[in-house]
Amino acid sequence: MTLRSEGFARLDSLIAEHGESWLLSAFVSRIAEGESPHTVATGLGLPWFVLRGWLEDKPERMAQMELGKRCFADGLVWESLSAARDADSETVAVARLQADHFSKMASRMSRDEWGDKQQVEVKTTHTVDIRGLLDAREQRLMDIDTPLAHLPMTVDHPNHAEDYV
Repeated sequence: MTLRSEGFARLDSLIAEHGESWLLSAFVSRIAEGESPHTVATGLGLPWFVLRGWLEDKPERMAQMELGKRCFADGLVWESLSAARDADSETVAVARLQADHFSKMASRMSRDEWGDKQQVEVKTTHTVDIRGLLDAREQRLMDIDTPLAHLPMTVDHPNHAEDYV
């Protein structure tokens, strides 16, 4: 039996014994507390790729995982504040490194809440009717009196280019 098939067998066993909602809740609550997904999966006796595949099967499960990550991001922000607040003259460098790293990770995990806000605003001053422009161009081409067959295709010498204009 391979690791993959053993993993799926273990997943099926956990779901049969406890139910999907229990498994999802157990996973998400531990993610919210700051455990790595790999650690949580192996703690449940599952390879991470098996649990990740199960989560990705349904958007509702992934939404719950995102909630867990946002909760963890909230905790990182508060830890960042504590590290900065509790620093003294001897620990200020370490506290700053921790606070910066925690803030950066929080902004990656919960961009809407803790990430840098980037707002792009597009204002239009007028609209352009492309169809109308193309129709007008086509009409101008139709109104040309000179047949295109009588126009020269190339200019033999650059000094005589004005002869063809």
